[in-house]
Amino acid sequence: MLWISANQSTNAEDNNSGGIPKTVIEPTDIDFGTIPMSGGVVERTFTVRNEGNGILRVSRLVTSCMCTTAQLEVGTEKSPKFGMAGHGLSSRAWSMDIPEGTGGILHVFFDPNAHGPSGVGPISRTISFETNDPENENIEVAFKGLVVR
Repeated sequence: MLWISANQSTNAEDNNSGGIPKTVIEPTDIDFGTIPMSGGVVERTFTVRNEGNGILRVSRLVTSCMCTTAQLEVGTEKSPKFGMAGHGLSSRAWSMDIPEGTGGILHVFFDPNAHGPSGVGPISRTISFETNDPENENIEVAFKGLVVR
């Protein structure tokens, strides 16, 4: 799922390279399949590429639930792990740049034990972030799975 804001005002002025970034996410949703509680935290990754001709700035990385955290890795640099807004570390003042023609990895971590023993059954979560890509200022990716004992 790729969510695009109806607000098309551009943040291109934040782009010091003078070009326009273009965000490409693969995949946009992931099926974790069956997730046993005994298996602990599971991780999956999304690729975030900049196919434009300007620096892509990623900011405000958040997840939809406290059971999920996300971390962006670009080259050798890794962001902190961010979670649900209001729970733990805030990403409001954070940003990371992806140079043109390169990409990064969005690591997503899900803790099947976060909701306790009754937290079994189907789950669906989202991870969202903002960019300075004028065509994709607000991005959301999703995952689903089935938590079992």
